[in-house]
Amino acid sequence: MEIDVGDAGSALLDLASETTQCLTVVAPFIKLHALARVVEQLPESADVVVVTRWHLVEILSGVSDIAVWNLVSDRGGILLLDPRLHAKIYSNEQHILISSANVTGAALGWNRQPNREVIGRPHPDHEEATRRYVGALIRQGRRVDEELYQYFLREVGEQQVVSETAADPLIAHAFDEWLPKCRDPNDVVLFYKGDLSQLTGSACVAADFDLLALDTPRGLTPEQLRTHIGMELFQHPFVSQLRGHLSERRRFGEVRDLLARNFGLGRNDASDAWQTLLRWLVHFQPGLWEYCKPRHSEMLVYVAPQNRLP
Repeated sequence: MEIDVGDAGSALLDLASETTQCLTVVAPFIKLHALARVVEQLPESADVVVVTRWHLVEILSGVSDIAVWNLVSDRGGILLLDPRLHAKIYSNEQHILISSANVTGAALGWNRQPNREVIGRPHPDHEEATRRYVGALIRQGRRVDEELYQYFLREVGEQQVVSETAADPLIAHAFDEWLPKCRDPNDVVLFYKGDLSQLTGSACVAADFDLLALDTPRGLTPEQLRTHIGMELFQHPFVSQLRGHLSERRRFGEVRDLLARNFGLGRNDASDAWQTLLRWLVHFQPGLWEYCKPRHSEMLVYVAPQNRLP
């Protein structure tokens, strides 16, 4: 067996990028953000098949996210459950990898304190047997559908906190380079509570990324979550810059251009980013900002006693 010690994440990303037909992921523990990072490497035409396990204690302890269903199903992929699964195998039509690593940030080396893992290709004489084993797992696995997913969601309920930051903190962008991805701040709250039935896969991935970037702890009440995010936003360097810049009325385009210069974004991306950040500020810091929309142009003003909008 050809073994690569300690670089499971790079090997898995390479495997995904080289896939032309189907990527198969077999792992008992799968975190949403880690799987999303792998799936992002796939060509749009490639399929994905995931075999994992869902046990209540593991879900509640944060080692697995049932929200991966949203990600896989939105891609038209297949998710199967095997309650006794312990193998970690990753394959496409050309290559197969056997590993000690689950699909988590710690296991794949995307963590501030990564695990020590190994990954490698089986001996050519054993490759066909390994593929047959994976095929058997797929045939025998319990295929997840919306009904099964909703059952798990109801059973787990609000006990589940799906942000992985407390147990498995992935390396995200530096805080001063972060901008919120989740367009609707309410989706962030729903995702944190584990109320995923109203969310798309892309909304789950965006909310997970944002909660991770904000170093969000587990177990907060909705009000505590809003306070936490508001406090993190208050410390963000660009938001601090905005508080001075928006002490008076500014056109939408002025703020968009300021954001574009700060983050190196094009006009359209900067417009989307400012609309999203604006919503976050109004939602999570309602006492600090006043919003209006005169003549179809959104405006935000940082509230000081002399700055209240008429």
